Amino acid sequence: MDALAVDFLAEVNETFIELSPLLSRISKTPDDREVLHAVFRHLHSIKGACSFLDYPRMQTLCHHGEEFLSAYRDENMTLSRAQADLVVALFRQVQFLSEEVEVSGSEPDGDDHALITLLKSPSDGEDLQVDASVLINTRERVASTITRPIGDRWISFPAIVEDLAMKLNKKIALTMEGQEIEVSDALAKAIKAPLMHMLRNACDHGIEAPDERAKKGKAETGEITLKAFQEEDSTVITLCDDGKGLDVGLIRQAIVEKGLASKQETGAMSDQDAFKFIFNPGFSTAQEVSEISGRGVGMDVVAFNIQQIGGTLDLETSLDAGSCFTLKVANA
Repeated sequence: MDALAVDFLAEVNETFIELSPLLSRISKTPDDREVLHAVFRHLHSIKGACSFLDYPRMQTLCHHGEEFLSAYRDENMTLSRAQADLVVALFRQVQFLSEEVEVSGSEPDGDDHALITLLKSPSDGEDLQVDASVLINTRERVASTITRPIGDRWISFPAIVEDLAMKLNKKIALTMEGQEIEVSDALAKAIKAPLMHMLRNACDHGIEAPDERAKKGKAETGEITLKAFQEEDSTVITLCDDGKGLDVGLIRQAIVEKGLASKQETGAMSDQDAFKFIFNPGFSTAQEVSEISGRGVGMDVVAFNIQQIGGTLDLETSLDAGSCFTLKVANA
């Protein structure tokens, strides 16, 4: 997979991390124009990224989707619930195509005529709602019945880490274990985006530069380990790095500065309770947004994506020793 394709998949992955709560909102409140504008921007971003690569199905879908949304955005109109379902179906299909590109290197055979027809001549009635729901539910139902090795959805991870290490002037080694674990394709897809975000975050904010690691007595090459295994009736995935870890002092300071708890309350917290605040919306101790780990996307959005599939996300971290995230999802 070439560098341009790696960058494209990483950007699309970050986009769908951000889109997940937005699509949930637009389904519940289709008249929310703020969400409509945000969804349009994301679609335009994907369309722009597609233009540099030979992905005609995604390009065509994004083109028709952009025309559909432009009418509502520019004419100050609001979506009906049925039309909001159509928007969700559009993004689900684009996400499916990007995931197939990651696995096989190219878009699958076929066309998107049914979806494009709805986008070109949408109604706002019951028929559209049924059609859009069928498109979404059929895809999800099929994915839930297919099982595959979880590692099939990790194929791009080594290339992404290699690319990031070069851009960041770092030395990073990725070890993956348990790729043979069988899970439903729906689960493998659902957890891929959060995993990729956390992986990029570990490369960007977790692993130190070689000279910094040397000063700490560490090997110049940082280690990231991604592991999957079955535990009773659940699938467990851990993502661990031997980087800088989180500074609980900075975490406590940020909690107070953001008004999430008083200085007295923060001082009485255990370190583990303090670390849980990184999953709060907008919480960060970073001084600036990094392009590498995703346009300001926080761990709250990652946690939201995991909660949407009934999963849990826990963190263990130690300053200068590294961090370990544990994602756990009950098997269907």
